[in-house]
Amino acid sequence: MKKKLSLILVMVLLSLTVLPVAAFAGGRAVDVGLSASQSGSTVTLNVLARDEFGQPANNAPLYAKMRVGIEINNNWQTHYVDMTLVSSNPSTGLYVYQATRPTGYTVGTVEVWFGDLHLGMNVWLTP
Repeated sequence: MKKKLSLILVMVLLSLTVLPVAAFAGGRAVDVGLSASQSGSTVTLNVLARDEFGQPANNAPLYAKMRVGIEINNNWQTHYVDMTLVSSNPSTGLYVYQATRPTGYTVGTVEVWFGDLHLGMNVWLTP
């Protein structure tokens, strides 16, 4: 009987230490802020990922891309350029991606994927 009682007491004490940690663990990204800028031909995408409580999300972006285009004979020809993760800070939810804009091309959109969440933002970053 004493063994059962001590086991129950240990379980209760463990749950009291584990529950607060679980309560403050970040959830999946549901609130994502995107901002893009360029310096010369380098395009930077800042991604701020928050959960439903405004805390840093526990899932990082899987990848980011930018859609670039060039006008040839009054027709826009576009393609995607992969962006490289250059900085990540999971404790704040901030992720920074960069890519080089091809010469003569305009950046039309930047996009980020979180697996089941795909977000994009229209930008107009010209050469």
